[in-house]
Amino acid sequence: MGLDVYAVRPGDAGVTGHATLVKPVTFSWMAPADPAPFEAVPRGAREGLWWPSDGMVFGFRGGVYQQWMQEQFEVSLYELADPVEVAELAARLEAWLAEAEAAGTAELDLGDGAPTALSAIAALSRFVTAAADQKLWLFPDY
Repeated sequence: MGLDVYAVRPGDAGVTGHATLVKPVTFSWMAPADPAPFEAVPRGAREGLWWPSDGMVFGFRGGVYQQWMQEQFEVSLYELADPVEVAELAARLEAWLAEAEAAGTAELDLGDGAPTALSAIAALSRFVTAAADQKLWLFPDY
């Protein structure tokens, strides 16, 4: 589980999506302008969002969610997601969460065989929505 995922903004204001991203990237990624929504996301193993290895508030342990995200949404957290993709993922997570809550789902298996509270997916959804609201990228670090 060496994958951490961060909500970031490019150090070049001209970069707004994959079509405007020139490789190799020659700028630094920057922290969100407003960290408060990320600070408000519940954290904690199996109940909330897993902290990244460096404890940064605008990141999470992507390896914990990778298999589940791939199976549910065909999304790989190993790939850089631009603001449009982040917004689409936020909407899909919110819809999945609403269906799960309506079905009375209390916990799920993220692929490691251990039960995880539905609140962990709610925390992930809040994180991705916070990133979408600020038009941030999801940057994989592995």
